[in-house]
Amino acid sequence: MKLATKPKAIVLFLFIIPAALFSPEARSEALKIAVVNPETILNQLKEKEDLDAKLLVERQDAEEDLKSLKEEIEKLQYDVALLASGSEDQKNKEEELAKKKKEFVAIGKVRQKSLGESNFKYTLMIYKRIMDKVSEYAKKNDYNFVFRSSKDDFASISGPTELSYRVFERTVIYADKSTDISQTIADLLNEDYINKKKAATQ
Repeated sequence: MKLATKPKAIVLFLFIIPAALFSPEARSEALKIAVVNPETILNQLKEKEDLDAKLLVERQDAEEDLKSLKEEIEKLQYDVALLASGSEDQKNKEEELAKKKKEFVAIGKVRQKSLGESNFKYTLMIYKRIMDKVSEYAKKNDYNFVFRSSKDDFASISGPTELSYRVFERTVIYADKSTDISQTIADLLNEDYINKKKAATQ
């Protein structure tokens, strides 16, 4: 009976050692992990400030064009009201007014689409820069994982759809402040952008 129990003890011992080596506690000690908040980074980028300024100019130009058309429409409406009802002149002015209204709507749609496309293009470009810089920094500093984090402001949630997104799409529930490299990434990106601007002016 004693001889039969020794192999079992050896097998059990051999099983326990690998299990200990590959346990979550052992693996976590070897991992280097960080978190980043893309929104925090984005709001600190000097490049975003410049791109926002470009979008503002584009929006102001669109508003100016529409304002000019709106003034023309208002004048035509005034002229139509002054003309004799059913007269040829009034009909001509009404046709001109109808064309201006269509033009106003068409230009508004074109401008809105253009602004949306510009905003999408700039946001995608900056987001890609952030992700590339995070990957570069992580590789250079031997990080195993970098997770996306976010700050929940539940008071600002507008409805159940947004609540669901905030709750169920969140990647990190808790992270110690020491693991957050958002500020470092923002500083590196700003440094790159400043150097790029300097090189462009030389």
